Amino acid sequence: MSSWSMGYQADHLYTYGYYGEMNPLKAKFLFNHSGLAFPDMSSGYACELGFGQGVSINMHAVASNTTWYGTDFNPSQVNFARHLTQKIGANVHLYEEAFGDFAKRDDLPQFDYITLHGIWSWISRENQGYIVDFIKKNLKVGGVVYISYNVSPGFITFEPVRQLMAEFNECLVAPKMDPDSKVKAIREYLERLIQVNPAVLQNNPTLAARIRDTLTKDSHYLFAEYFNQSWDIIHFSDMVAALDHAKLNYACSATGTEHLDNINLTPQQQQLLASLRGTPLFESTRDFIVNQQFRRDFFVRGPMQLTPAQKDAELRATHFILAVPSEDFSYQVNTRLGKASLKQEVYEPIVKFFSDYQPHSLGEALDSLTSGDNKLNAPQVAEAICTLALLGTLSPAKPLADIKDEVKERCQKLNADFISGLELAQINCLASPVTQGAIYVNDVNRKLLSKYQQEPSISEEALLDYICAELQRTGANLNQKGRAVTDANEQREILKGFVHTFYQHCVPLYRGLQLI
Repeated sequence: MSSWSMGYQADHLYTYGYYGEMNPLKAKFLFNHSGLAFPDMSSGYACELGFGQGVSINMHAVASNTTWYGTDFNPSQVNFARHLTQKIGANVHLYEEAFGDFAKRDDLPQFDYITLHGIWSWISRENQGYIVDFIKKNLKVGGVVYISYNVSPGFITFEPVRQLMAEFNECLVAPKMDPDSKVKAIREYLERLIQVNPAVLQNNPTLAARIRDTLTKDSHYLFAEYFNQSWDIIHFSDMVAALDHAKLNYACSATGTEHLDNINLTPQQQQLLASLRGTPLFESTRDFIVNQQFRRDFFVRGPMQLTPAQKDAELRATHFILAVPSEDFSYQVNTRLGKASLKQEVYEPIVKFFSDYQPHSLGEALDSLTSGDNKLNAPQVAEAICTLALLGTLSPAKPLADIKDEVKERCQKLNADFISGLELAQINCLASPVTQGAIYVNDVNRKLLSKYQQEPSISEEALLDYICAELQRTGANLNQKGRAVTDANEQREILKGFVHTFYQHCVPLYRGLQLI
């Protein structure tokens, strides 16, 4: 392991994932929904610490007018991130510096927003201290910090497994093996361990399944997550204490579904938590109830509570856009308690209202859906729209009149390169000036988009012929319900459904999000 990494696993590059929880527009909605003010980011300054391959920082910069700064001490990752930055022409300043050196800089602006995803759990206490110093020095009053981290009690049972993985990698795996081969060797070792039925697994009956599931993850993610010298599992109260040194207060969860206790917790659990609301014990007790493994949190320097009237005004002015094809909407949602049903009589007219794939404010929706023959009332509509936004069906959006042409143009220029294959296939998202972030697009739809952009008037049948030929040419696998499909006629029938959905529903969605 390189000495400059100070214990962080830097010999294997990080993944090319996008983390939408860091999107400032989503953060503003969650703050307002929680009754808190959020800084004006229309021309503000933001910073990402430990940006990895730079996908998130570049996506958030290209899709907005916010100026982003960031640092990562892995030169290969910084090189790729800068490659993206040069293509997009947005306000991004990337540094190849350790957190201690970055904290000493005196040429950085005061930031409205600072983010770090997962990094806290993988670095030394010394580096954690540098991050707190950086925040204390560079965050504005009223500024927000996004931080995500491994948390007990949910992760503590996996710690012995992580230790075994790290020791096996250190002692018995050849240093020059590629990441996939290393993971294969570790998987075989742990599988042999499971087969001898150790007492630890007898006392933790779900642990074996968790081990096997963990080892199906991308090898680059596994090395970044589990093979550092430091692997910190803390309690929520520990994070509160650490960030108190930078004068930060906990604001709310950055995970939308964590705001939906009415469908994620039993009435008895909700009643217990209600008696603790407003106390430091609330979040720790909730973590224990849900067996929390990983927290995504917002902290703020100087929280400002909104009055009920201010909260109502902020939410009414918030715009939303449908983030999935309307055909994919389901009235069944997955919760911690299993499946929950959304009332069709309430949610159907709301989804229909947003199915033009244009941004609409909550106020517009209230005016439209509670007038005339509609039988819905304002509280019903407001709660349902916020629920859909917390679930991710709707996304907070920028009003079209506020989107500058240069932002739209640079998003679509970058997207064209991703769609055409000029950039890495590992990046599976496109930039949206409407959501001011990125939208996931699967491999099949990206291939279809590539052909569609070359021939905008192509017919549905011709598009089907193209994707079938691509499947044969590349020898790619086609699976349905876990079963490999090899018959050409059956493949065509399955792909026919994909193409129809793409043509009829995905293209209008992508146009509404201004991806193309």
